[in-house]
Amino acid sequence: MEHIEVTQIDSFDFSNPIVFDANAMLEEERKESYQKFRAAVDDIKILRKEFITVCAVSFGKDSTVVLLAALNAHLELMQEGVLDNSSPFVVSHINTGVENHLMEMLCEEAMSSLRAFCKQKGINLELKVGRPLLSKNWSSLFLSGIKIISSARANNDCAEIMKIDNARRLERSIEARYQGKALTLLGSRLSESARREANMRRRGTDKVTALDLISGTSEAERVFAPIMSMTDDDVWNLIRMAGNKPIVQSQFSIISFQANHRLIDIIYRDSEDGACQYSAKKVKGTKERAGGCGGSARTGCCAKGITDKSGEEQVKKPRHAAISGNMLKVRNYIMYVAQDITYRTYQGKAIDHTTGAVALQPNTLRADVIDKLIWLMSQVTVDDQIRAQRFSKLVAQGREMEDAGYRDIVTDTTLDDEDRQTLADVYKKHAQRHLIRPMSLDIAIYLSAIHARDGVRLPPHRAVWIWKQVCEGARIPYPDVDPRDGVISDIPDAVMAIPESNVPYPSMHEFDFLSSTDAHSCDIDVTQPVVRMPVRDAKIFSRWR
Repeated sequence: MEHIEVTQIDSFDFSNPIVFDANAMLEEERKESYQKFRAAVDDIKILRKEFITVCAVSFGKDSTVVLLAALNAHLELMQEGVLDNSSPFVVSHINTGVENHLMEMLCEEAMSSLRAFCKQKGINLELKVGRPLLSKNWSSLFLSGIKIISSARANNDCAEIMKIDNARRLERSIEARYQGKALTLLGSRLSESARREANMRRRGTDKVTALDLISGTSEAERVFAPIMSMTDDDVWNLIRMAGNKPIVQSQFSIISFQANHRLIDIIYRDSEDGACQYSAKKVKGTKERAGGCGGSARTGCCAKGITDKSGEEQVKKPRHAAISGNMLKVRNYIMYVAQDITYRTYQGKAIDHTTGAVALQPNTLRADVIDKLIWLMSQVTVDDQIRAQRFSKLVAQGREMEDAGYRDIVTDTTLDDEDRQTLADVYKKHAQRHLIRPMSLDIAIYLSAIHARDGVRLPPHRAVWIWKQVCEGARIPYPDVDPRDGVISDIPDAVMAIPESNVPYPSMHEFDFLSSTDAHSCDIDVTQPVVRMPVRDAKIFSRWR
């Protein structure tokens, strides 16, 4: 074994110690971050003179900095007389309906503050919040048998459908409203990943400037990333300097729609970096799809089918377990069964019209597993509503300290006084709301209809019956499984089954009036045919009914 000689401490010369000013060094870093922020503001001002800029925000750290830059640019342009009180300040946000409760609180608090700030400053805020259609909700997709649950190995359809498709629909409406003059601002950064940086540099996207977009010399989509060159340290410096009561005192002030962004700072301490995609657009040069579900300890969807590191960390604290504890148990069960073929069944979803063969593959959950998940999703929904009502009564009576979550925050000695007060205020305000809602009566009705249409072997109106039972107090035990113990099965090739000659099956021509997506997903949004006729004729037809 090699021995390393340790130098004795008394051999060091302490007669000339090196003295440095840590505060001065930090302020120099903040100065560099602020200069990058000012460059972003100036770029957005240039773009806003030609386009309607749309801030696509998740209210995470990166998109918040973009929002702050856009807000400062808008205020300065109003002061310069370029914009007035009628000029729109457009912000888009996506809520999937299955967001982590912390992000639900953060987003609601941020949107409320943004509305109040813009009203006070005379800014014409257009805050567009996109939510999935009934058929695109998580439970509608994965408990109907239409989609197999997304997992770590499978393509993350949940992020693509609930976030990206939803964002795409919202962005189309914004672009139509402003007749092609909309430009999306994203929080993409070169330092997010080595591959993204390499791709962006290879394609030259990192060199696209605001002037390029205005002059039309850039071949990229009408998307701009104003904080592209910022590092994580830059982002956090700006977050902590923003507001009239910032987290850190600095000579560089940033106008914000909130007094400070302490809540973001608190939430990110419990999580690693990472965020779900919140726009259908992406910066040219990246090969990644505009979507997908990260595996870091990030606060994302509460029903995601991969290891929920943020959820696991959160439930260790009573303030989070009181809200999301049951949902984490359900999510663990979802992950446990997601990739095990024994929990699946064969269902025909495609027909070879040449041979008449039906393609069968284990691409949907067994009926009994679907049934159990409907019970569990209904339970977490109703139980959280009961929790919110109970806490609301405690607050009204001044007895909020009896709530385990609120008490955990107020008595947490690891938080400083300001952090503790901020978190307690936000919890007291938003924990009175119904935060976890993966199921509803509308979804139950939809599921019952789809099960009947597709031949899922459940009793008629089963989902509606379960919802009613849960609302009346019936419960099944919440599962207690370790998702890491789940079996990962290989999926076999499809079996082509040829029906007997007397079994009718639909002709391909029967679906000519539907698009492929509509035919498979029952997502039909067409206007019913209307025939105009005189009232006297209508009265005659009404007698024949």
